[in-house]
Amino acid sequence: MLCLDCKVTNINWMRRWSCPPYAIDPDDVKAMFKRYPYALVVNLESKLFPFINQSWDIFNPFLQISQKLYCHFYWSKLHRIMLSLKVYLKQSSIPYYVWGSSPCHACFKCSHPHECRKPESFLVSPEASGIDLYQLAKTLGIPIEIPPQQKIQLMSVALFEI
Repeated sequence: MLCLDCKVTNINWMRRWSCPPYAIDPDDVKAMFKRYPYALVVNLESKLFPFINQSWDIFNPFLQISQKLYCHFYWSKLHRIMLSLKVYLKQSSIPYYVWGSSPCHACFKCSHPHECRKPESFLVSPEASGIDLYQLAKTLGIPIEIPPQQKIQLMSVALFEI
């Protein structure tokens, strides 16, 4: 499971509120998939226009910073889409659970270890909850470039009842 990656490498362990150990336990997520009969997978793609045909073998700080800002824009965009879906499902009184983009992008920098600054905009990372988005995309027939060459691709999931 993907959530174990943070536990093994300790790179982001306990550095964000949307990452382990604060994320939903993978066993609870399995139960949620059984409880909610419907799922919506949101797939956001964008061409890597400014970064196509760049050599990733050499150190280029401008290129790396530009890529980070470019990707953050699309992470935030997916986060806003998932928040809108969450608001819609809540207003419709439909039982649901919505994950965000990985990791939570309600804030540019997480306030961890202090209290979350935007709890109403907070969404848990699907990977931190044990959802393998690569396998999910493969199962659904969504082509993914690994590593990304021509496009960035972001995915998230929402579960709900009707």
